Amino acid sequence: AARAGGRARGHAAGGRKGACARAERLFEPQPADRTAAMSGLLYGLDKELAQREADKRDTALEGKVRTYLEGVTGESVGDDLLEALKDGTILCKAMNVVAPGSIAKIHQSTMPFKQMENIANFLKACRQVLNMHESDLFTTADLYDGKSVVNLTSGLVAFSRAAAKHGYTKTPSIAPKESVVRRSLKKWSINPNSTLSKMTQGSSSTMEKSGVQRQGPTFGADHTQTMWGNTEVSKLSLGSSRVMDRPDISRANDITFGHDAGNRTSKRT
Repeated sequence: AARAGGRARGHAAGGRKGACARAERLFEPQPADRTAAMSGLLYGLDKELAQREADKRDTALEGKVRTYLEGVTGESVGDDLLEALKDGTILCKAMNVVAPGSIAKIHQSTMPFKQMENIANFLKACRQVLNMHESDLFTTADLYDGKSVVNLTSGLVAFSRAAAKHGYTKTPSIAPKESVVRRSLKKWSINPNSTLSKMTQGSSSTMEKSGVQRQGPTFGADHTQTMWGNTEVSKLSLGSSRVMDRPDISRANDITFGHDAGNRTSKRT
């Protein structure tokens, strides 16, 4: 019985150790380059985003970025950019080589918030010292949390261009040459043969101010000399072009209408 109890306790202890080992393997931090391998564990939108990120990756460009950083800092950068640059020390050293003294202190620590501070200081120097646009930069989460190696790669390519503009020429830039658009200002001319009507031209040309038409009660009288007899203006629309004779006021509805009419008749006879 004692031997059986010992064997049972030994099996129980061994089971607990095996469970702990499996739990440690399950929750241990995953390297950033295993993101694609873990895509099978993702579902729904997370899986779709991981697949898009994997499709956008350019390993050749990542190799150029790795070579550029090694040329600037003189330090070896591992095959995995996210894992090699996660603590931000190489980025800060590269910034101090391009712009000496731009980052006063580089944290050599394994504490997460210190490493994220290194990344934040690098991005701050990119904005303030190299005058990089916000759209050219990656975020701290892209690097430290391993969210996007594509954004990290494009951001470091833009960093190489900004470093060259700042005056650093020891290591050649890996960014493509910016295109310069030259536009000659030309005066807009209206083609008389075009189908553009006067109404749709808008303010493309200066419009002549025509005389103000005054269609008031005296419109006809004001334009009698120029418009009399013109078929475009009828007699009715001439208005008060002439003085009209005022007819006698009819008093047919007055009470004394008959008496007054008789008096007028007697006077005529």
